[in-house]
Amino acid sequence: MTRTRAGRDPLVAYLSSFVVLGVVLGMLGPALPSLRHQVGASVGAISFVFVAQSAGYLAGSVLGGRGFDRGYGHRLLAAALVLMAASLLLVTRCSSIGALCATLLGLGVALGLIEVGSNVLLIWARNPTSPAVINGLHFVFGVGALLSPLLVNRSLSLRGTVRAAYVVAALLAVVAAAIVTTRPTPAPVDVTEHARGEHAPRRLVVAVAIFFALYVGIEVGFSGWIATYAQSAHFGGSGSGAALTAVFWAAFTTGRLVGVAIAARVRTVVLLAGGCSLSLLAAIAFGIAQGRGALVWIATAVFAVGLAPQFASMLAFASEHLPLTASATSWFMASASIGGLILPWVIGQLLAASGTGALPTVIVIASVVTLAWVAVLDRILPAAPAGGCPA
Repeated sequence: MTRTRAGRDPLVAYLSSFVVLGVVLGMLGPALPSLRHQVGASVGAISFVFVAQSAGYLAGSVLGGRGFDRGYGHRLLAAALVLMAASLLLVTRCSSIGALCATLLGLGVALGLIEVGSNVLLIWARNPTSPAVINGLHFVFGVGALLSPLLVNRSLSLRGTVRAAYVVAALLAVVAAAIVTTRPTPAPVDVTEHARGEHAPRRLVVAVAIFFALYVGIEVGFSGWIATYAQSAHFGGSGSGAALTAVFWAAFTTGRLVGVAIAARVRTVVLLAGGCSLSLLAAIAFGIAQGRGALVWIATAVFAVGLAPQFASMLAFASEHLPLTASATSWFMASASIGGLILPWVIGQLLAASGTGALPTVIVIASVVTLAWVAVLDRILPAAPAGGCPA
């Protein structure tokens, strides 16, 4: 049964929003050296941009849960895309670290609203929601993220700054907002229609949310600092940081495409645990490489492939076991923003204090904890109702 009111399928609205979300979330890492020069900040100081963006993301996630549950739907999603466009244009005008952090705080609010909205509205519109559909949504995020370092690199080559890349991203956000306004908003989920007939227990929602904090911390921490890591480790030439970031997102996108196919054939928890195990092995190999040789490229690509299906698979796994309202989903995204705030900041401080070895060390430890937490969730979440995904 589809919950969408009469009108055109809103799936294209969520796909377009997630492409732009991928572009914007993937830009900060490769743009970081240029933004650091723009505002005259040290490595330690510039790490606070991750804190600002993630803090905004946290606020946007919390606000989004309430707003989408109250039926604001596509109006709120379109407003978030417009806020994103305005924030992107302001980023290139900032001349101090304070102004940049304030702007990225606003951008983070938009990012949180868009991620909560696109995920939960898709679940409501496609009820029951197959893991393959959720993986497909997150695949197009990977496509957008793959474009990010290419846009940044092209902008730097032509103009010497990242301004052009941010302007293009702002235009894409406006286009996505226009698409959203032409599609009908799905009706909110009614938990009484779920096989359990009740709201998801708070303790289980929090347990799932912890996974998202770990996962997003790893993804944002690695992708956000890999360009700086390459520069600090003197890995390749001046463009190696952007190239390594591009490899990460290319492999990430490929992994999500493969995840769409695999999700239709294997149990969600198997795909989830397999991805966590692969990313852990790749993180160990990345540390062994010590910033030298072909192993850095290989480990980065394999790490991205392992990470790729984890977010969507956990969202699908949670929807199989729990009724997901927008408020419950906002807990996941808020927790993700906390992970995206803390771990990248920790990596930045450790890079400044102890050098390049900090990145692989933190990533390996976080990957071990993430894999262990998947095993915990598989034991504590209630069995999925007969008949498939309920949410």
